[in-house]
Amino acid sequence: MTARPELPGFRPYDRAFAAAFEQAAARLRAADLDVVARRTGAQQSGSVLAVTYFGAKCDITLPEVAFEPAGTPLRDRILILHYLTSENGSPRSASYASFKSLPDGMFYDEPFRRRATRRILEAFRGTPAAMIAAAQSIGGERWNLGDVSVRLQVLPVIDVVVALYDTDDEFPPDANMLFSDNIAGYLSLEDVAMLGGEVAARLCNAAPQRI
Repeated sequence: MTARPELPGFRPYDRAFAAAFEQAAARLRAADLDVVARRTGAQQSGSVLAVTYFGAKCDITLPEVAFEPAGTPLRDRILILHYLTSENGSPRSASYASFKSLPDGMFYDEPFRRRATRRILEAFRGTPAAMIAAAQSIGGERWNLGDVSVRLQVLPVIDVVVALYDTDDEFPPDANMLFSDNIAGYLSLEDVAMLGGEVAARLCNAAPQRI
């Protein structure tokens, strides 16, 4: 991403995010909204696209690309716009993919684990019921993978499963995060990593406080 010097008061990292938002917004303005809605599961009403993100409705008004709720964080706006402006998206199947199995994912798996699954393991190790409660409080549900797992519907055709594994004679406790196997058609690897961090943050922030 290229920094935008015409954005005074922004740190370089912020400028990069602002530039990414502007580029994605321009792509959405140029897109056929009927095609966008059919491909992504968004709902179109005139110049407004409605999309669910972590179970909550988000309206995007064109051509301003104005978000409602207005307080939607910039990172979330970028992820949503990248999802909506994807060109290779495909329907969701019943299969899931790990970050490591995505194109080039094996090269960035360790940073991803630090960003996502290790945070979840630290927050919920030994308290699997707390992860279920946290997921349910943000619209997720219990799932049927690992020793305990939860599923979160992130975007209309993308969901994420988080699984915890107890220690045994051969392996220490572990956590894993799996994505709908069509995710690479909607989000770049960088976006998937950001999404994994967002899943971890939302689960950890919703964790019941330990007594």
